[in-house]
Amino acid sequence: MENHSPQNEFFPYPSGSPLPDINQSHWFRSQRLIIFVIVFLVGATAGLAYTYSSPAIYSSTATLLTLVMTSIDQEATVADIQHVAIQKQILLGDEVVSETLVRLKSAAVNNALFLLAPSYIRCLLDVVPVNETNLVEARAEG
Repeated sequence: MENHSPQNEFFPYPSGSPLPDINQSHWFRSQRLIIFVIVFLVGATAGLAYTYSSPAIYSSTATLLTLVMTSIDQEATVADIQHVAIQKQILLGDEVVSETLVRLKSAAVNNALFLLAPSYIRCLLDVVPVNETNLVEARAEG
């Protein structure tokens, strides 16, 4: 048995054969790239058109903790659902909405707020009690 080292060919093409032409077609003219660019542009255009054609919705939320005054020697541990419902009515009442509108108009940069009515602001606002807590979540969308 003879030990021979394996023969490695560093040049897979014989010295007499011509080397393959690597630059036969440019990579940027390949059919795959052209199809990819066309599909990408159609998809991006459709997605951007859909996104920018939808109306803008502005929303804001705030969570408020409402507590009932208790006696000095008592501890308030149970959520008072009735008190939370009363606070919801107060927050959506005429007095709070009218005062909010007055403050908005005094801080307004443009005069568009002068056209707002308390009934319109009340339509934008929603007050939702958080289950089994004394928390109230105030939401405004529009």
